[in-house]
Amino acid sequence: MTNPIKPGKSVLSDREVALLAEGLDALTREYGRMADDAARLGYRPQAQQMSRVAQEARALASVARSVGITKITVRHS
Repeated sequence: MTNPIKPGKSVLSDREVALLAEGLDALTREYGRMADDAARLGYRPQAQQMSRVAQEARALASVARSVGITKITVRHS
């Protein structure tokens, strides 16, 4: 469970950091799959957009793993 350090900030456990990276990997796979389906069905512009989202998620997952995330800030509006 996250450990609150002050309002809006939490220290993440190792498991939570792993789940964050796994979620980004899942997002990458899902958008990749949807892009493939859209292309196969003839929706090229939508497939290209979904491919871009997959690439961004892949890059974000890579950054998340390489920087060693320990804290997050959650803003509620």
